This record gives sequence, C-alpha cells and structure tokens, in this order.
Amino acid sequence: IYRSARRLLHTWLSEHPGARVRLLGVGGANLVKERQADLFAPPPDAGNSTLDQAVDEIRDRFGSASLGRARTLDKPDGSPG
Repeated sequence: IYRSARRLLHTWLSEHPGARVRLLGVGGANLVKERQADLFAPPPDAGNSTLDQAVDEIRDRFGSASLGRARTLDKPDGSPG
C-alpha cells in the first residue's frame, strides 16, 4: 500500500510542480490474508464450458472411448501412467 501510494504521489507531484500538500491520507479496507488457491478445486466456471461441449460432441460422434485423460496412458517406458 505504501509503495503504491508513494508512486501515485510522485506521479501527481510531477504533473503539478510546485504544488504543496498539507495533508495526505491513505487507507485500506476489506483486507484479507492471501490464501493459496486449491489446486484440485474445480474452476469457478466449471460446468457448461465450450471445452465440455466439444468433448461431448466428439464422444457422441466417435464413441465414449475416443477421448481420455493423459494420465491414464502408459508412459514411454511401458509403465502405467
């Protein structure tokens, strides 16, 4: 917050040379501690995405086994994914 406020003040003072500042305040509201996002949580727009629609169309046309997850494939050395 301090760095942002200082940058804004510097920009303003460069645009208004010779200006005097009598009182300056900076505030913050609704601040929360940053959290690590859940890697395995579904994305907020999960559900009716265009990707889901494309997958459904491919499976309808070519069969349910036509698409699969890469993790289910065997590794190049022949071991299971």
